[in-house]
Amino acid sequence: MSGRQGFNLVEVVLAMAVIGVAFTSLFGVMPVALENYRHSMNMAMQANILSQLSAELTQTPTAKLFTSSSYIAPERYFDDEGQDVTSTPARALFHAKFREVQLTVSGGSSTPPVYATQITATVFDSTDSATSPLIPVTVDIYAIHGGVDVQPALVTHTFYLSSY
Repeated sequence: MSGRQGFNLVEVVLAMAVIGVAFTSLFGVMPVALENYRHSMNMAMQANILSQLSAELTQTPTAKLFTSSSYIAPERYFDDEGQDVTSTPARALFHAKFREVQLTVSGGSSTPPVYATQITATVFDSTDSATSPLIPVTVDIYAIHGGVDVQPALVTHTFYLSSY
């Protein structure tokens, strides 16, 4: 038998060089891929949190959301799966809070301005009796790192609630 029984040293070295180049390229792309994955997961969680807050805000009558001096709902904390962890904020990765601004009544009303804590809201008077006023509520969502909100906010979104 004059057939070859194995690989010679040149073939083995060449194969290892090809595998080495392939793994080096693969490991060079991994950090970028992981960062893109983390970014897309954060965006998905932000959308999930905004959807959850939107559902809660639209289902709650505005009379229960506002008092004469404050916004009733507290700041909210969420984990990496978008679950509410307000009772244990140490586990939180996202922090949703509402901005503090003046809630004004327009349209010549003699009602004095009402100040709402941690909320952005303006009541618009409607000339059409079939349309109810809208109350815009602005929510900022922050990432939490080391127990502190990372500035600036990851996302800012305004919901328009019907006044009922």
